[in-house]
Amino acid sequence: MRREKTNTAMADAKRNKREGKDLGLSNLLIGILFLINPYYGVIDILPDFIGMVLIYRSIEKLADLDERLHDSKKNILAATWVSVAMFFAMGMGIFSGGMDKTTTLTIMLASHIVYCILLIPGFRNLFAALEYGDIRKNSEKVEQKDSNPGIISAVFLVVRGICAFAPWLSALGYRDEFNSKSAMHIFLIAAAGVVSLVFGIIWFSNVRKYMKAFFRDREMVEYFYNRYQNEIACDKNLWFRRGISKFTIYSLVGYFFTLSIPLDGYYFMPEFLFALFMFLAFNSVKDYPGNKKRIRTSLICFGILSLLRYSAMLFYSVTYEFISSPYDGRLSSPVKFWIVYAIIAVLTAASCAFMIVLSVEHHRFRNHMIVESVGKANNESVYRDEMDEARRKELRHKSIAVLVLQIIYAVATVATTMMIPFGEVSDAFGLQWLYRMLLLAAAMIGIYAVSLSISSEAARIK
Repeated sequence: MRREKTNTAMADAKRNKREGKDLGLSNLLIGILFLINPYYGVIDILPDFIGMVLIYRSIEKLADLDERLHDSKKNILAATWVSVAMFFAMGMGIFSGGMDKTTTLTIMLASHIVYCILLIPGFRNLFAALEYGDIRKNSEKVEQKDSNPGIISAVFLVVRGICAFAPWLSALGYRDEFNSKSAMHIFLIAAAGVVSLVFGIIWFSNVRKYMKAFFRDREMVEYFYNRYQNEIACDKNLWFRRGISKFTIYSLVGYFFTLSIPLDGYYFMPEFLFALFMFLAFNSVKDYPGNKKRIRTSLICFGILSLLRYSAMLFYSVTYEFISSPYDGRLSSPVKFWIVYAIIAVLTAASCAFMIVLSVEHHRFRNHMIVESVGKANNESVYRDEMDEARRKELRHKSIAVLVLQIIYAVATVATTMMIPFGEVSDAFGLQWLYRMLLLAAAMIGIYAVSLSISSEAARIK
């Protein structure tokens, strides 16, 4: 009996999915699990951004059916970017040997204030929209009130924020800024962690109970599913425009991860994530007639090679302290250095070769979107064909210019990586990260500009 009671909302969601009535809400509880664990400083064992992404994906499908769900999606998306920034702050804190108490306190206080501003109305709107689905269905007007999960979500987020930053107030006056070893400080961290976890479990249990009741209401699920199929799923132009937006966002995020700037002498930017986000970008464009096998092979090869390169660069950062020259015998023998240097050079060149292949496919994707978007709007002009052809030609030329920038950036990645060990020899080598950053900025601006032009054409499709 107890086991049957624990088989709750996720099982009901899976049953609906098997029946072809998936509302996209099946990952909501999993996403919440990533938010209930306590912090230690900026260290978050279960990264918030993973949970935020899962929650966002859970409500994305239904967001067009209700204004409150749409507002909830926007708030959770904004909170997702805050959680990504927190993840990078955690990485910098770990790789730099820890942050001082003032920095830790400032980051935790600022981030959780923003979390509360965004997520409290986000969860309130989410549960209120689900709760009143049957009211909208029956066209009844009643006085609206906050749903129970929305209130408990707000309480948990406030408590979580207080428990995240309050313990660090007790150690600000100690000379050892990373670890005061104060008994009071350690006690406060442990107590805050327990309180945050208890409130998190209460929140999760409440949402689990609520979602269980929601999925068992077959009439409610049927109502949401039918509205989605009749109003959203059949709108091909809507999905094409969204595909362009996703293609642009995923592409820009993927390129961002290729910027390997050292922080405190360490290379911790996971460049291999470029392959993941480019996969998402290519997958966002449906019915693409290109060579998908070549794209998959290039993505896999780039991911493996860049992961090996990342490992070698991290080893190099730790062993050779970033800017040491191969002739500095105080740190290690020149032979060992040149072995590591050669491995990094080969892996960088090989991974960037696949980056160029992916850049060419990226250009072909843009051309496909140009063909599908230009000339689809109503235009009564007698010069319509000439105008459309001129516009397509203009956008293709812009796409070629962006491709050139992408290729230059890939080649520059190899050249600037080879400059890294010689930063002490010359300032020209020491500024290699700046050259690479400027080229990357040019490529990303180009990708965004072309995609924006294509989006403006797609918005005119009737």
